[in-house]
Amino acid sequence: MRALSLSIWILFATLAIGIAGDAASGPLRNRVDLNNAPKETIETLPGVGPKLAEQIVLGRPYKAIDELDRVKGIGAKKLAQLRPLVFIAPMTVAPALRPSATNQVTRVNINSATQAELEKLPGIGPKTAEAIIKGRPFNRPEDLKKVAGFKGARYEKIKGQITVR
Repeated sequence: MRALSLSIWILFATLAIGIAGDAASGPLRNRVDLNNAPKETIETLPGVGPKLAEQIVLGRPYKAIDELDRVKGIGAKKLAQLRPLVFIAPMTVAPALRPSATNQVTRVNINSATQAELEKLPGIGPKTAEAIIKGRPFNRPEDLKKVAGFKGARYEKIKGQITVR
């Protein structure tokens, strides 16, 4: 019964989203849903490239558009630019249950990855990638915390995406 009620609510919300909108920015169906759109769709937004789209996806779920300001690379100006182009709907699939594009987990080996491969990790720029390369070899992923300028929060963000072989 609860599943039926939830299904009816989702159907109603979907219909409401399809016809709702304000005069200044058009109907919601022409906007990008930040909680459910694939990364490739988010990349179509102005000023949003692959890295920023990935950060937006990793920041899910969002309860309000204003929560985008917590994404690195989105300041007040970019948020104002994106606001009329996006909307927030309930997530249709929990992030942990969302299937990957390849159905396999790809981890970056921090002992052998190129600088470009390291820079694909969230929050890793050219300087940090260089510091990681200079700090090699690592015996375990946690050793990455010893790299200069590599804070615990940054490690926590990528620990599931790295390995040491």
